[in-house]
This record gives sequence, C-alpha cells and structure tokens, in this order.
Amino acid sequence: MVRPRWKALVGSLGFFLLPLLGAGCRQEQQPVSRNEGAVDPAGSGKSVRLGAVLSLTGPAGTMGGESLNGLKLAIEDINARGKVHLDLRVYDDKTDPNEAAKLIQQVVQVDRVQAIVGPSTSPNCLRTGRLIQDLAVPAMTPTATNAGVTQSGEYMSRVCFIDPFQGEALAQFARKDLGFRSAELIVDKANDYSVGLADSFRSTFKKLGGEIVGEMTYSTGDADFAALIAKAARSEAQVLVIPGWYSDVGLMLRQAGRKWDKFTLLGGDAWDSPQLFELSGGNIHNAYISTHYAVDEPNPRVQGFVNRYIKVYKLKPGGFAALGYDTGLAFEDAILRAKSLTPAAIKDAINSIRGLQGVTGEITLNSNRDAVKPATIVEVLPNGYRFKTRISG
Repeated sequence: MVRPRWKALVGSLGFFLLPLLGAGCRQEQQPVSRNEGAVDPAGSGKSVRLGAVLSLTGPAGTMGGESLNGLKLAIEDINARGKVHLDLRVYDDKTDPNEAAKLIQQVVQVDRVQAIVGPSTSPNCLRTGRLIQDLAVPAMTPTATNAGVTQSGEYMSRVCFIDPFQGEALAQFARKDLGFRSAELIVDKANDYSVGLADSFRSTFKKLGGEIVGEMTYSTGDADFAALIAKAARSEAQVLVIPGWYSDVGLMLRQAGRKWDKFTLLGGDAWDSPQLFELSGGNIHNAYISTHYAVDEPNPRVQGFVNRYIKVYKLKPGGFAALGYDTGLAFEDAILRAKSLTPAAIKDAINSIRGLQGVTGEITLNSNRDAVKPATIVEVLPNGYRFKTRISG
C-alpha cells in the first residue's frame, strides 16, 4: 500500500510520466491473438508484442518511470532500424507485488504478449517469478537486483548486476579505496533489496578486515527518522551504509540535517534518482553509491544516449533510464537471433546474450541469467552525480 506521504511524491513525478504515458499508464487492451513470427505490416521487420509491467507510482515510481523513458527511446531506435518492430503495452504495478502479479497475468492472457519488460523492483519480481515461469513467457527486469529474482526459472532474466556483487563492490570501495575499517548498517527490514545488499556488504567488509559496529532498521514508507538519526549520530563508525530506496533515504537525509557530517555515506543503485535531491533538500554530503553507469562518462555511446535523453525529457538520465534503454537493446538482439518468435524461442535467445554493447557496459548473461558487468561508483553531490571509479567482479 502506498502511504499518504507518497501522494506528494507521485505528484512530483508527473512532470515526466504524464507526457510519457498520456492519459494513464494502465490502458485496457482488447484480447488479441499472439503474433508469432509475423512481419510488421508497415515493413518494419519482425513484429513482437511487449508488455511492460513497471513501478510508475508508489515508493519506486522514479525507478520504473526512468526505465520506461529509456525503454521507449530504445524502441524508437529499434523500430527505425527496421529489422525488428516492438509493440509496447505499458502497465503500472504501483510498486505493489500483488498488483504486479495481476498485471503479469493480464498482459499474457489478455494482451497475449510474447515477452515482458519488468517488474521493476526485487519484491515484485520475487512475487511474480513463479507465475512468469508457469505462464512460459520470458520476462527481463531492467532494475531488480536481488539475487533470488532469477531463481524462479529460465523465463526470468535481467540486464542489471545482482546485489551480492553490488554489495561486494561497495565493501571493496569502502575498505580498499576509502580505507575505512568500521561501518554501521541502516537497513530497510521490509525490503528484500535492502536486506540482500546489506548481507553482501557485511560479509565482504568483514572478509576484508572491516568491522560492522552496529545495525539499525526501518521499514519502507516510514516518515519519522528522528530516533534512528539520533542513534546513528552516536555511532563510532567511519561510514554509514544505507542500502534503501531513494524515497526513504531522501527523507532520512533531509531530517538528518548536519548531524551525520562526520560520516561518509554509502548507498546502492536505488539512490540513483533525481527525486533523491528534491526529497533530501540537497542535504547530501560525503556520499557515494554503486550504480550502473555515470552520466558524465566520456564514452561516446554513453554521451549519445545522455544527450538524446535530455533533448526528449529535459532531464539528465539516471542509471535506471540507461538500464531501460539496454533492456530494449537486449530484446532486439535476442529477437534477431531467435529461431522463431514464440515466447520459448525468444527466451532461449535472451538466455544466450553474450557481449552485447549497451549504455551500461558490455552485457553477458551467465547461467543464472544475471548480467555480468562492472559496477560504477559515483560521488553523490547535493545536485547530481560525479564518476569516481569502476569495480569489476
């Protein structure tokens, strides 16, 4: 359930969601037959129907909204190339696992899609993974990083790295690059993403000779962090590790004011959102996160994407947008290699993606259908991100 304070957040997201989704993000579709192996009537190549089930509102609204923005840019490019035509149907799961399950059934049984983009979040993927396997339609999540997401079966894959690797990368950065020996964890106990990332950081940091001096918890949607902030301020740790969603972290940082100035802060890719700066009131100091790319990276592929995104959406793209774009490229690559356009054939081609050049780097899916690629560490400034380093597995 979205708590009352999200009404303000949803409103602030409208400026980029409304032009993207028009009158609404959930559009009821009439039943259609599954288009297996057809050629687009306009001559635009192999035609495949995609169903996007993403979190466009709720606590992860920016995550889904940005990845949809990137996906739509990719589809424009793909359709313009003429070898593949992607027909996209978009639905909002409201960051609700049960809503995601309902919509997955709808896009398969009513819209008769051949493949699915999403869900956005780890909890929603974990809720729908077995359903997707039973429906036998391939789904690729742009942004869900919990290790368990792809363990439901061969029909679930992702273009992002996983939390065990992301946690290792953050721990290596804290211990080796920054030289810290002590850390305190602040974990969202209601969020599989946060718990999984914290577990990985804790394990790796200890192996590298670091010490976890304390752990605190909160729950998604909490509005008052005063007690947590006061307790953390008394910690003897050098670094506070907060693997939560931007929506909660932003409010936490706003309420912390200057009380945490003695610490360095570390977060995961769920901090990577323009809403972080609005929610925090710019109160971000000595902070770094692991994410999927850096907007200031000089790579021509990256800058081409960044410039086009800014032109269309009037915003700098975060890592979720880049992952959405790369999800589109992954479907194009798979469809071009698939033996037919049945869901099973597309699934087989997705699972054999190797060396795909994307905005977030070279993408290869391993035997678990997880993307193998480096993590990018960026410094979080009061109003943006700056590339720091890249850490490989």
